[in-house]
Amino acid sequence: MKKLVLSSLVLLTVSSAFAQQRPGGPGDHGPGRPGPGPIVAPNQPGNQNDDQRRREEEQRRIEEEQRRQEEERRIEEQRRQEEERRLKAQNAEADATVYAVGANYSDCYNNAVSKANLKSFEVINACQAQAEGLMTCFIVSNNVIDNSLLQAVQAGGHYEETKSNEATCRSSSAASAEGNAVNACQDKFGTSCQLTGPGVVTSARTEDRKRYLGWFGPHDTYNICDASASALPYGYQQASATQCAIQLVAKTHY
Repeated sequence: MKKLVLSSLVLLTVSSAFAQQRPGGPGDHGPGRPGPGPIVAPNQPGNQNDDQRRREEEQRRIEEEQRRQEEERRIEEQRRQEEERRLKAQNAEADATVYAVGANYSDCYNNAVSKANLKSFEVINACQAQAEGLMTCFIVSNNVIDNSLLQAVQAGGHYEETKSNEATCRSSSAASAEGNAVNACQDKFGTSCQLTGPGVVTSARTEDRKRYLGWFGPHDTYNICDASASALPYGYQQASATQCAIQLVAKTHY
């Protein structure tokens, strides 16, 4: 009986030792099969690294999307500006009017045509500046818009000062009107001009004005005068000469 018990103990011990030497260990699913791997608990270093990578990838995706949208906006703004330039060039237009004087209409017209030919380059350049080189401008119209007896060019003069007298006021306003008339005539006809007569004072008055804002304080007396004068191209008489004008128009298309 004792021998039987001892034999059983020996067998149990050997079996236990053999089971511990198997690759799977006790409680495995069969010979040579490993048991389940280690379980990583939340908030362990491995999980934190994965979360960090996901956040970085999401941030990169957001930044790429922002760059893509900004590029689309830039392209759209560029297209809008190009379209505005194209429309501006398509609608580019410039004009000018040249005046001339002559002994008769034929003489006046020939003078106007000569001036118009010179002025056309200036008009075309003004149109080209609007077109910004996208289109080419041409003279599309050069019509005669005036053919009449010569009219004197009139201009006014103004004087307004303190510490002066009426005589100074009148003479100064008349002189200003005379100079303005001659200059206006030369600018219009492009030739030397002369006065048709001395400047005429049309109004003269005095006016008291407060020197500073407010109810009280010193006052100044102003002498105020207005005058007018007229001028004609040199060598022409108003009753016999002819004035004419040609209007030039430049556009990018007909």
